[in-house]
Amino acid sequence: SKGALAHYEPVVNVINMTKKKGAGSLLHEYAHAIDFTIGGFVSEEQNKLFTALSGGSTINQLVTNVGCQFRAMMNKILIYVRSTESFAKLQNKTIRLDYWCNSTELFARLTEAYYAYYYNKNHNYYLVKPVSVYEEKSKDAGVYLSKSEMDVIKPELDKFWKEVGLLLNDKCK
Repeated sequence: SKGALAHYEPVVNVINMTKKKGAGSLLHEYAHAIDFTIGGFVSEEQNKLFTALSGGSTINQLVTNVGCQFRAMMNKILIYVRSTESFAKLQNKTIRLDYWCNSTELFARLTEAYYAYYYNKNHNYYLVKPVSVYEEKSKDAGVYLSKSEMDVIKPELDKFWKEVGLLLNDKCK
């Protein structure tokens, strides 16, 4: 994609990253892959209206995005994200809201910040950017949830990613 540091292609299930500037984007793109892979799995069996678990490129929360525990967890997470002050700030920016506010992008940025704030103790800047990028005083304020907003949703994200781990390791109920 022109201007992108990295992107995920759901049709072929591939993450592409630029050689020199893609660092810090891998986890964001991996979140897209999880979103579309699990969404496609549950859509085949339960809900053919949606491919991405998040509901995809919609900029409104889809109350009909139901079908399994993963969709229920995703809905809870996205409803919270859309209720935050950071999201309100994002909506007031003069940027492409159809991109920045769509469900799949919100989830990918949330995953990125979640890892940066709580798990990047070894400072792996190939996976995510330095935590300073995600903080409120950053030029990207509003694009990512603040640390205090992340603290509220962290228990739900912990549950979600634990279930993803169980699914990927074939241990899901």
